Amino acid sequence: MFEVWDVTASRALASKATFEDAQDELDRACRQRYLQTVADGTSPAQRYDFEIRQEGQPVAWLTYTPDVGRPYESVTAAGLGTGGPQ
Repeated sequence: MFEVWDVTASRALASKATFEDAQDELDRACRQRYLQTVADGTSPAQRYDFEIRQEGQPVAWLTYTPDVGRPYESVTAAGLGTGGPQ
């Protein structure tokens, strides 16, 4: 089981059976942040930190800042950080 966490807000977003499903959930969360920023009409000053955890330990992480100067692009297509903090 994989959990998707919004580390910025210290809350779990979802539990998924596979890593791929967890990546899809993470992408959905980033798209939502992007759409909220566009709707607010504000500059993207907010940075969001996410993790995918397995058995309570981070297995992938992502820092996301919405770029409203271009259309949304999948964050999972660019790749997630794995292998431990750097």
